[in-house]
Amino acid sequence: MGSALWRDFHVYSARWEPERIRWYVDGKLYHAVTPADLAGRDWVFDHDLFLLVNAAVGGTASEPPGSSAQFPQTMLIDYIRVYAPGAVS
Repeated sequence: MGSALWRDFHVYSARWEPERIRWYVDGKLYHAVTPADLAGRDWVFDHDLFLLVNAAVGGTASEPPGSSAQFPQTMLIDYIRVYAPGAVS
């Protein structure tokens, strides 16, 4: 990312396709996953899901917080936009 994400607002997006999901931060590709990346585990992204937005910390998708992290934290969201399949090229 290049700078601390907490310093400013950012645009997070995901492009969900039948055989690939790509995540972006401020229009730059951050991560992508295909069924081949799952080492034999099931590809569960082939049916409707729901959106969960939270301020979770740690887990398998990130690094543990440093000792200087302060809790509790606040997450501010300006808007959430969801497009129907095929609505955006």
